[in-house]
Amino acid sequence: MSGNDKTFVIVIICLIIGSSLNASGTTAITSENSSLSPEEEEALPYVKRYAGEYGISSALVMAIIRKESQFRPDAKGDIIRPEFRFKGIIEYTAFGYMQVRWPAAYDADFRGTIVPIEGEIKERYDWFYAYCYSIWGVQPTDEKFFAYLDWPNHGTNPDENVRYGTGYLRWIRDRIVNGIFPNPYNNVLKSTISRYNPGAGDPYVEEVFRYCREYGVKLGLYWLKEHQNPSDGSWSGSVGITSLATLAFLNAGYNETDPTVNKAIQYILAHRNLDGSFGWGTYETSTAVWALVATHNPDYHDEITAAKDWLIKAQSDEEDGTPPDDPCYGGWRYGISSHDGDLSNTQFALMALDAAYTELGL
Repeated sequence: MSGNDKTFVIVIICLIIGSSLNASGTTAITSENSSLSPEEEEALPYVKRYAGEYGISSALVMAIIRKESQFRPDAKGDIIRPEFRFKGIIEYTAFGYMQVRWPAAYDADFRGTIVPIEGEIKERYDWFYAYCYSIWGVQPTDEKFFAYLDWPNHGTNPDENVRYGTGYLRWIRDRIVNGIFPNPYNNVLKSTISRYNPGAGDPYVEEVFRYCREYGVKLGLYWLKEHQNPSDGSWSGSVGITSLATLAFLNAGYNETDPTVNKAIQYILAHRNLDGSFGWGTYETSTAVWALVATHNPDYHDEITAAKDWLIKAQSDEEDGTPPDDPCYGGWRYGISSHDGDLSNTQFALMALDAAYTELGL
């Protein structure tokens, strides 16, 4: 198996498991809530870029954006009390997709356009110095204070917002991992979420954590869609990998009305062999059965039945000369009459037979 194929398989298996976990939760997963909205797709390029740059989960960044701003790049929050406003110049402290506050941006290496404040302009801000010092410990001459004055011009820029917000997540996570910050949840991800919005409490953490799981599925399916072969509907030109990818979509609530799923099913059916198997041997026949069963489409019962019969025939037993005392008796290998068996092929075949018997009502 090539490195690219291994990547596909890892992504697909995680998606199948993730879809199952989401389906067992309080919110049923459907094709509607496992697809990215236009607003989510608009934010995704920034998320992918900086999540990759900082080594942070894209799902976590998307979850933070959803909770903080509902994917509104111009969102502004945390209004400063009237007596502490900058004479109408700065009325908010949190900006953009990730509702990044200027101290967080500064910790993520934002400096902005730092211009000394002198003369008449300085007088306009003198009354605010005490507030800055009492809240953040910054002096009127501190670099942080001047950076703050410029932050509103940068905070609603999507690229800069996601850059500094994601950098801040990395800054938090590293300090939790290294023991500088506490890990109150005994879970680095949850503690990072908690520290991102201190004081928000358990409901905030649990909601963002749930969003992380959802985006793990959403982004994985989005990645698979991007990598499907547009000419034949396959992934990697493999019945096995295509069947697993199709199963990920079907488990996430998609059906054959979706073009991605429909093209994949047609690819699987086109690679059915005359003896009832699919593709090459036990692995691909088994995964094809999983995918066809997951459609719950009775039009495929003939194909499922033929594949089931082929798998039964492929089992190592007396019919192919394997005696009951043979260690491989009852197992499966790659094909028929192999007089051999291994646990990997065997578990695939057993899962396929179980699915087939259930679907066919046998």
